[in-house]
Amino acid sequence: RIAGGVLLIAALSLAMELLQVCQAARVSSAYDVVANTIGGVVGAAIALGSRGLSGYLRTRGNAGVTLVDPRLRGLTVGVAAVWVAAQAAPWVFSLDVGTVRANLSFLRHWSDAPPLDAWRVVRHAGAWLAVACACRLVAADRRVAVASVLGVGAVSIILQVLIDAQAPLSVEELGGMAIGVASALPLLGVSGRAPRGRRWAMAMACGALLSVAAYELRPDPIGAAARAFSWWPLVGLGGPLGALDYALIFGWFGFTAVVAAQWAGRDGVAHAPRSWPAVAVLTTLVFELLQTRIAGRGPDVSAPLFTLLAVLATTACLPAADDGAA
Repeated sequence: RIAGGVLLIAALSLAMELLQVCQAARVSSAYDVVANTIGGVVGAAIALGSRGLSGYLRTRGNAGVTLVDPRLRGLTVGVAAVWVAAQAAPWVFSLDVGTVRANLSFLRHWSDAPPLDAWRVVRHAGAWLAVACACRLVAADRRVAVASVLGVGAVSIILQVLIDAQAPLSVEELGGMAIGVASALPLLGVSGRAPRGRRWAMAMACGALLSVAAYELRPDPIGAAARAFSWWPLVGLGGPLGALDYALIFGWFGFTAVVAAQWAGRDGVAHAPRSWPAVAVLTTLVFELLQTRIAGRGPDVSAPLFTLLAVLATTACLPAADDGAA
């Protein structure tokens, strides 16, 4: 299955590059195929390593202790890590005092700042609700969960203060972070993992959905009329940094949907969690179709594709049903 995933990535990359030959505005390159294939090989190595680590921990585990599969635990940590990485992209940092002051300048000009963008506040609030729930699912107790959320938040802020790019920290992000974490506090304070683990998983999925909905449905204040839906992915035409941000957001959404479904399924819910990843992909497609009526937006099939690829890749990294039973 892992080898098949690598071959699928290589074949998809090659097909996309060959199709770009037919477009005047695109440049196809063997370098892109090689880079994507190397990424698939690295992912396969991580998957194989996680399988070995899982077997090692099972042999070392105590007989009376029920351990969460290390692969699921690691992927749950990834829900927080990928979101922080998305906010810190393109990962160019500087310790220059001028850079730090520029990134914190919004605090000095609070009174002169434009009105808050409610869409961005909701986007970050939903994401941090998902991050907080992920920390609670992984943590052994309430205190560790709260400390983990505060630590992840601090790391995210520090990275964005040091980032040397046009993606500084904002009032909307700080406000959304506070709202999201505050919304998760009742869940963070609940002791035990089952059966309340399903509530945390559902809250994590809902937070991710809320974040993506705010991103997708936000109108462009200076945009022209909405454009028709394109069944050809156009994300690369917006520039490499925009494409990276786009891929991280929707990859994180599909990734989180699979992880949340796995946690919810641990509590004996037989059917509903299995459909969550498919619902995430379809919901993303619906959001893109709705953008045809939103000013300044250019909907295309890129978002559902990124979500689908994240769902497939995450599912391949998870234990099979017979592995979990063993």
